[in-house]
Amino acid sequence: MPEAYDNKVNADKKVSNLSELAFEAKSLKDNAWYDVASFLTFRVLCTGELEVRVRFAGFGKEDDEWVNVKRGVRERSIPLEPSECHKVKVGDLVLCFQLSFLFTSMTYPLEREDHAVYCDAYVVEIQRKLHDIRGCRCIFVVRYDHGNSEEKVQLGRICSRPAHYSRSPLDIEAGPTQYHSRSTFDFQGVKFPF
Repeated sequence: MPEAYDNKVNADKKVSNLSELAFEAKSLKDNAWYDVASFLTFRVLCTGELEVRVRFAGFGKEDDEWVNVKRGVRERSIPLEPSECHKVKVGDLVLCFQLSFLFTSMTYPLEREDHAVYCDAYVVEIQRKLHDIRGCRCIFVVRYDHGNSEEKVQLGRICSRPAHYSRSPLDIEAGPTQYHSRSTFDFQGVKFPF
């Protein structure tokens, strides 16, 4: 691991300008995005890149991770209401709830909800349908950023990215800018997240 400059932050200390901001961070363990409960500390690598020690919401200190700010921290994704399905367009980057499957036979895959995670995906097709009493019935075909697998999902499994960077800059191909957040703030003298 490269040498780094560590700046320890008291985990109990509240930083007032963080109270209205919500972020998500990408875990290196499973390449999934999780809500950030708190930023514990930061360090600047010898390459000049900034990393933060993240506590993920709903997880303990044993799951804390160092995350590269430029590639793995961004403004939190937004769940959509059934009446907002028209906002989703082909080419949009979305955060999609992906279920992993355990294949016990070729005929009957078993769902493993303990391996369900939120991953980046691009919308490649939309099958618009009339809404009914249950809500949105539209089907969204998404292509996951990792592995390029495609899946048909309903609106309840996707979250939109904030409008200023939700459109695919490369016509449905993944690019490094998808992780960048444009919200910045000053955290103990360091411009964050860039």
